[in-house]
Amino acid sequence: MIECKLCDAKVETRTTNNPQPILPNFEDRVCKDCNSYVTATRFVLSRIYSQFDASIQSLFYEGLATMLRMSANLRSLERSHLNRSEEE
Repeated sequence: MIECKLCDAKVETRTTNNPQPILPNFEDRVCKDCNSYVTATRFVLSRIYSQFDASIQSLFYEGLATMLRMSANLRSLERSHLNRSEEE
């Protein structure tokens, strides 16, 4: 088991995916849910990649990764809140 680098979910290593271009470290892995963000990013960037100045690409990717981590954390908090509400 390893941790998804975007949402921190625990997943089996064999079910993880490559997070590039969102995360720069080639050793990082993402879960199947977060891989949909990665795939969508690849599609979008393939169309607009040439429009980005190389000096801002890393800032763009860092901002994107931060946004996705925040979204995953919010989703996790919402699930926890719903689970607690159902138990009460």
